[in-house]
Amino acid sequence: MYKLFVLPKKEKGDCSLNITLRPVMYKSMLIIPISHDRALHIHHWIFYSILLIFGWNYLHSSIIGFSTALIMNGLSYGDRFEILTDNPYT
Repeated sequence: MYKLFVLPKKEKGDCSLNITLRPVMYKSMLIIPISHDRALHIHHWIFYSILLIFGWNYLHSSIIGFSTALIMNGLSYGDRFEILTDNPYT
């Protein structure tokens, strides 16, 4: 359901939730500026991998399953390893 209604339908597509909270979230993507021109794009599969690594012993099994599904989904995108991006805030 989350993938169907929230995540982009295609890589580099827009998310259904269009939230921007400078300087960490741009159009619901975790994008952290590192210079005036460049930024780090923390893909959802990276975020949920970190969540699982550090929270494995503390998370409910449903959250572990949800996180695992989102990691697999994120790794299926062709741009999954494009971490450096143009800074969208400038």
